[in-house]
Amino acid sequence: MKLKTYDLNETTIVIDGRNAERDYGGERNPDCLIKIVQGFEGCRVIVVHAHWIKPDLLKRIKEIAKVQLVDVTRDPEWDDKIVLAICMLEDGFYVSNDTQMFKHLKGNLADKNWCASRRIGFQFDQEGDVSFQYPNSLNVNIASLE
Repeated sequence: MKLKTYDLNETTIVIDGRNAERDYGGERNPDCLIKIVQGFEGCRVIVVHAHWIKPDLLKRIKEIAKVQLVDVTRDPEWDDKIVLAICMLEDGFYVSNDTQMFKHLKGNLADKNWCASRRIGFQFDQEGDVSFQYPNSLNVNIASLE
C-alpha cells in the first residue's frame, strides 16, 4: 500500500486550542497559541477552542485562521472530539501534545495508530520559540516552511 503524499500548504491543520496555549513551563499562555497558528501560515488552519475563550484572543485568531468554538460545559473533552472529527472530515492533521486523543474514538472510524499518524506535536523553548514534531505520515520539507 502506497502512502499518500501531502502538501502541507494544501492540507487542513486542526489546532487543539486549549492544548496549544501551554508554554515551555506548562503554563497557560495565549501567545503560544498565536505562534502555533502562525507556524502554519499558508495552510488551511482551524482552531478548535472552548467557548469561554477570551474575546481579545478570539479576535487575534480570527485574523489568521478559522475558529470553531465548542461548548465544553457538560463534556470537558468535547473540544478534543471535535478536533478529531474535523481532522477526519478534512483528511488533515491536528496539532496537540495530547498523545491520548485516541481515547475519544468510538467505533471503527479510526484508531490509536491513525491518531499517531495525524498528530503534529510541538514544543516551546525557554525563549518562546516553537518547533514542531511531524508524524512520519506527513513528509514535510522543513526548508520549504522557513
